[in-house]
Amino acid sequence: MSVKDTLLKKLCSTITPKDFTWRELKKLMGLLGYNLVNKKGSRRKFYNSSTKAMLLAHEPHPEKEIPKYFVDLVKKHLKENGLLNE
Repeated sequence: MSVKDTLLKKLCSTITPKDFTWRELKKLMGLLGYNLVNKKGSRRKFYNSSTKAMLLAHEPHPEKEIPKYFVDLVKKHLKENGLLNE
């Protein structure tokens, strides 16, 4: 199983994962064709130039895990842009 498949499986598990990290999110989004654009402070933007899709994010600190509500937003974003088939 590829890294992309492993991360997608973890992201889309039946119960929203509490331990999905910022590092895993950056890796997955990169594998899906997104570039990370740094803004001021901890605001970040994932941008996919081929689909023109953009996802605004807040990099968590000091913890490494992203909040459960944001995991759900990522899944919704990927579904809406045809990058996730559940």
